[in-house]
Amino acid sequence: MKKANGIVLDKPDKPSYDSPASFRVIVLLQTVSKILERVVTSHLSLTARTLKLVHSNECGSLPALSSFDAAISLVDTARTLQRPRLRVSTLFLDIKGGFDNVNASILCSSLKKAVVPHNMIS
Repeated sequence: MKKANGIVLDKPDKPSYDSPASFRVIVLLQTVSKILERVVTSHLSLTARTLKLVHSNECGSLPALSSFDAAISLVDTARTLQRPRLRVSTLFLDIKGGFDNVNASILCSSLKKAVVPHNMIS
């Protein structure tokens, strides 16, 4: 279903067509596969929510749950908690790529010195 057709077009007014930069490639995907992919994605998303396979705070990559929705929810929660004069803080972590270039042993020793709980260091 993911077969694509490519069409090579000449770019107008080029002095020479000896270079690949003198051409434009247009890729045509089959419309049926695009429609089917959207339908399946929508169905899987709905099923995952219905069966509670997705955490209620999960945002991004789900229809109607974008980063903007997450930010609005965070602001609303913070303001609600501030009304009875509670202190509110947030912590944002990008764990996936955040420590690619960090020496793990140095990071662990720094966290231990900062008295971070062992389970979080692990």
